[in-house]
Amino acid sequence: MGNRDAHHHWLLCFVLFCLVIVSFGVHACFRWAIGPVNSIVRRDEFWPGRGIEVEEDFPDLSERNFWSGMFFDMSRAIFDRRVGIHKHSFWQAQAIHQSHASGLLFEYSVRHLEPNWSADTVDRREFDKVVNRKER
Repeated sequence: MGNRDAHHHWLLCFVLFCLVIVSFGVHACFRWAIGPVNSIVRRDEFWPGRGIEVEEDFPDLSERNFWSGMFFDMSRAIFDRRVGIHKHSFWQAQAIHQSHASGLLFEYSVRHLEPNWSADTVDRREFDKVVNRKER
């Protein structure tokens, strides 16, 4: 499989899982009431039959910032067993990966405009606390 094929395979996997992870994320946002939920999350807008075009579907930079952080924190919440049904664990690795990859996709789209930006996430705050010995 060439680089181009691997890239297309990754994009296809992302598109297939996207509706599930966005739906999961929307549910979690309203459950935890994190961030400016009502001004950013549009409950009735989903993408039936197509993938996400980040810049087109999320034209506002603050939306991309929000979703990037939400997806990163969602992967951590699945890892911490705060989200999902954990009686069975066959789904967790893929869900963590897809959520984290979604966060990276949104982060990448923000970094086109703000090269030094990174989402303020649970993992990054913990990293700074443990490794850099500083609180955010």
